[in-house]
Amino acid sequence: MPHRRSRITPRRWAMIPALGIAAVTLLIACHPLVNPVDPQSTTYTGIPTGSDGDAPDPILPAAVKWELTASHNPGRMLPLEVTADGSFIEPRNAGSFELWITLSDSFDWEQAEGAVLWIAATVLSGDTLHFALHLNEVAPEQRRLGWHFWPDGITNQTRARLRLVDRNGTIIGERVVGRLIGDVDGNGTVESGVGGDDERIDALVGFPVGTDNPETIRADLDLDGTIQSMNDGNVVSDGSYLDTTLPATAPTFPD
Repeated sequence: MPHRRSRITPRRWAMIPALGIAAVTLLIACHPLVNPVDPQSTTYTGIPTGSDGDAPDPILPAAVKWELTASHNPGRMLPLEVTADGSFIEPRNAGSFELWITLSDSFDWEQAEGAVLWIAATVLSGDTLHFALHLNEVAPEQRRLGWHFWPDGITNQTRARLRLVDRNGTIIGERVVGRLIGDVDGNGTVESGVGGDDERIDALVGFPVGTDNPETIRADLDLDGTIQSMNDGNVVSDGSYLDTTLPATAPTFPD
């Protein structure tokens, strides 16, 4: 039986303010100085500031798997897993992405309601932007939550920290993502020639693009569903991308 995804409808969104008020009221009663989830805040961290030092109980299970998916011809959403070590770099020249987070245990729609993805994004100049994205999709059968985003907030040559918090303000998980178009080998620089990203593309020409070999997904830079020295290699050698790099360090959230 195919899995069903639940999109957040306008009717459900209309319920969120009332639920938010109730949640905040409960938080104030139990933890009077806990900073609640506030989409307008630029300083929220999810860490309690009260004198008791106790964090609120989490509503959602822990986040165990993070994937960025993009549409490759012919209409296939192919994922790259965002590793926990902070080294992940997204190389595809996609106009938009979906982020899917898999949780450690089952949950229901009510538990997911009010979850927010906080993002701190640093560009090459060193400037950092903080913003939040509301939940777009809920797939309880798959234990997954989904967001649609980019390239508006996270442009090329950006390193970002993504933090998932539930409506109690509890941190459910966190990952670091770099976005560097053309960086097939993920070393933080787009390079051409011997040992370069175009050489990695050449080695994968003729291989089917799919989840059996994630390297093929990374090498399909133009997302046309095939790996070609000319088309994908041109992304690497394009003057807009060749020799580009990422900010040296990942951003943090202000306390």
